[in-house]
Amino acid sequence: MVNPAIASNDLFTNITSRTGINYTNKQRDFIDFNIQKLLPHKFTQYSPGIAVGDINGDGLDDFVVGGSPGNSPVMFLQKPNGTFRQIPY
Repeated sequence: MVNPAIASNDLFTNITSRTGINYTNKQRDFIDFNIQKLLPHKFTQYSPGIAVGDINGDGLDDFVVGGSPGNSPVMFLQKPNGTFRQIPY
């Protein structure tokens, strides 16, 4: 029996197009070690941060994607139908 290259019983399904989330993180490549040679990790690769909560008090989970140098954070407010509306800071 030959194993298929792609599993047919996936645990996850890509629903990005159905959620209304059209976001791409913008961040310039920066080498931390050129400024601080003793850093244990390249900390600029750990962003953006994401926080989830009910921002507008409607009982639905909203989320905020943190910004990067030169770029503002972005809020995504969930609608009752499960899609999101993007709101820049």
